[in-house]
Amino acid sequence: MVRLIFILLAIGLLLNGCGSSQPQTKNALLPFLTGENLKDLNSLEIRNFLTQTIYMAGGQYEIQATPITLPLLEKEARELQAARGFTQEELARVIDHNRFTYYDERFCADVQISIVKFGQVADLEQWKLELLDQYGEHYNLRWVDPENITGPVVTYFSGLYGLEKKWYNQGRVCSNVAIDRTKGFKIQATPSFVQWPFPATANLSWGVDVPDSYQEYRGY
Repeated sequence: MVRLIFILLAIGLLLNGCGSSQPQTKNALLPFLTGENLKDLNSLEIRNFLTQTIYMAGGQYEIQATPITLPLLEKEARELQAARGFTQEELARVIDHNRFTYYDERFCADVQISIVKFGQVADLEQWKLELLDQYGEHYNLRWVDPENITGPVVTYFSGLYGLEKKWYNQGRVCSNVAIDRTKGFKIQATPSFVQWPFPATANLSWGVDVPDSYQEYRGY
């Protein structure tokens, strides 16, 4: 099941573009935390907005990350209900399970990595990911459901000197702590190797300005 979700995620990202390349600022991200005004959006559209993309190592590494929000989990569950005919009770159990596993008391994100030339960093264990809160505190993000990760997928493309390899890999990371997402946050990516003279780390950023009237989203 988790493997299928990851495959669908990859297809969805390809169909909907590469996501945002600039930090989400102002109140743009807030509806995707509160669920307000998202009724007409499907889960892939929500994912596309939430997704941030950054490049490292002179453009040889591409990292995409999609933070898991409660409105996103609920939208995906309702679409699954429509496809499989879940009862309302079954729907509630799916939402509660996913909320407990990937949202309550933790922070999770789906991460997709693309590598050109440097296949030694194509495996997920070659990447250290950390969550940074509004105070700059670092929290370790660990890859979850490792039994469903089969390793990188290799493709080929026409480069300047003939066919070149490109590796794709993806997974879900989670912290052991929860943060206030409305205060903004970052995900810091550190691969085991980056060629000189490029920086060893890269940050994907989500910033939120919250109005006084904001109330935390409680779910369905």
